[in-house]
Amino acid sequence: MKAIVTAVVVLAAVAVAAEGRDGADLARWAGTYQQRTVIEVSNGPGRPPGKWPVPEVLEIVPVDRTHAYIRVHTEFDEGHVCAIWGVARLERETLVYSTVRTGPKDRCTLVVRRAGAKIVFEDPDGTCKWDFCGQRGDFVADAFAVSSRRPIRYMKRLLASPQYHEAMAEWDANGRQ
Repeated sequence: MKAIVTAVVVLAAVAVAAEGRDGADLARWAGTYQQRTVIEVSNGPGRPPGKWPVPEVLEIVPVDRTHAYIRVHTEFDEGHVCAIWGVARLERETLVYSTVRTGPKDRCTLVVRRAGAKIVFEDPDGTCKWDFCGQRGDFVADAFAVSSRRPIRYMKRLLASPQYHEAMAEWDANGRQ
């Protein structure tokens, strides 16, 4: 009898692991990753010349077993930023955000993946940079430490944000793919 119970428990655990593997992997990503970087401003509105510490953020919020809302905001010298948000698809060990857009190319694809102790970005065709970054910005130039991950304690505000609503509308319009 003990062997049968053990076998049932093991089979149930295997079934749950197989069925929810993507969800379990996605749960490992969930949270906010924040860091401070120092940018240099030579002359511009809002800040006198000098070096300034600025916050950067990556947010990852699961929306189902294989998709997550992502928002990236990074800063670069002279106040240039990269800012993008949308619903990314979990593909093996990466999050992939693609959007149809108007611009020089048909599609922007941003890949978010772990590389050792960091979360890095890939812009395979260089198309995301042109629509979502300032002149000195570049997604591949930045990374977040995995150890900086924290639970999102401002979820109500995040879910009410215009960025989240825009991402959900885009996802709905694209058939939730």
